[in-house]
Amino acid sequence: MIRDVDEKLKLAACKNITISEENESLFNAIDEGRDADVLAILDQNPDVLDACQNNAGSVIFTAANRERYALVQELLNREADVTHLTPNEASPLDVTIQNWRRKNHPDNHGLEVDVV
Repeated sequence: MIRDVDEKLKLAACKNITISEENESLFNAIDEGRDADVLAILDQNPDVLDACQNNAGSVIFTAANRERYALVQELLNREADVTHLTPNEASPLDVTIQNWRRKNHPDNHGLEVDVV
């Protein structure tokens, strides 16, 4: 998908770019697989649902990247922003699909293709 520069900048902009203790705790909990802690932080601080980490990855992007799929589902239920893109134009759902494909079809071995 080709996007102009203004659209790329808009999609890459985080709603919450403040680096705070809550943000750091939230992303640490995601990295460490503590989903219950993530949800507790979000319950107490719903404004960090669409926060970004220092590297510009959103909460849902980071959860997807760490293969925390139950957490991704919960974030979707809470209406996390899935339109936020990384500078490379990857969305959180792109990362989920890429991880799934890599895990289930590493080099497309075992796939049959019919040539018509």
